[in-house]
Amino acid sequence: GGGGEDEEIEDIEESRVEDEKESGFGSFLPRYLRGFGWRNAAPQGSRTAWFTEVDEPLLHPPEKEYHHVAMKTIHENPHLFHVSTPINIDRFASALAIHPNRAFVASVVRTLKIGLWP
Repeated sequence: GGGGEDEEIEDIEESRVEDEKESGFGSFLPRYLRGFGWRNAAPQGSRTAWFTEVDEPLLHPPEKEYHHVAMKTIHENPHLFHVSTPINIDRFASALAIHPNRAFVASVVRTLKIGLWP
């Protein structure tokens, strides 16, 4: 006891390590080498992909933002705000049709179609 901030940091680090162990994505390598080594018994797949299975849907702006003066400017000057994506959104959605986190996938598809923030 008595360490204050140092103890708090140690508790956070221990919690992070336990979370990694539970998720199956902990590392057997020193921190500076993580991501550069493999073991036959190591979990296969991407840590990022795993998080898509547990993450909450992407947030979208509140309704009042769609009625803001900025939206009027965007709608009146679409030539100033051209945004394109090389992603075939329909094919992307089709490829993720059986993804276990449907709400997350729907939010990503919606974001690709209409944007994240006005």
